[in-house]
Amino acid sequence: MKAAAFPEEVLQLRIQIREIEPPIFRVIQVTNTRTFHLLHEIIQWSFGWDHAHLYEFNVGRTAVAEPDTEFGAPPFPRHPRTTRLGDLVSKNVSRFAYVYDLGDTWIHDIAVQKRFLPDPAAKYPVCLEGARTAPPEDCGGVSGYENFLEAWRDPKNEEHEHMKSWAGPHYDSERFDLKIVNEVLKSLRAQAPKRGR
Repeated sequence: MKAAAFPEEVLQLRIQIREIEPPIFRVIQVTNTRTFHLLHEIIQWSFGWDHAHLYEFNVGRTAVAEPDTEFGAPPFPRHPRTTRLGDLVSKNVSRFAYVYDLGDTWIHDIAVQKRFLPDPAAKYPVCLEGARTAPPEDCGGVSGYENFLEAWRDPKNEEHEHMKSWAGPHYDSERFDLKIVNEVLKSLRAQAPKRGR
């Protein structure tokens, strides 16, 4: 990957799944020299998704996605493994979106909260805060997640046992462990930008 045509800076991003209350969100700091694919991995690991589906980013009118015409992706989007955050998230970009699972369509709103020069003593990416875990994979989007939670929380619901079994014994919709998230993100720090990450 060729040298960046923009100065290196840290982006502080607040990433929140759209249309879910109470909110499911993370606040992440990552350098703008990293790729959109790495940001995808950060989101997957920090939210508790399973890396099981296609994804895309939308920055203004620009799509960043691995082309897959079967799911209606643009025929020539920017590729996430070769497009760095700084290529598109310029000074005038304060918001963009990440869509995970083009069937369930989990839209994540991403707000650029801060931009600053990297601290030589700091390690990026890092998660600063967050709340709740992501919905289970393949639960049917926002409305399916609401139905799942209703059954999962109510022992008298006829679907309760099925949902508990389907989601797994360790699923907890309110779980968020900052320490564990940052332990996982440590492995992503070693992935050098020149490798297309």
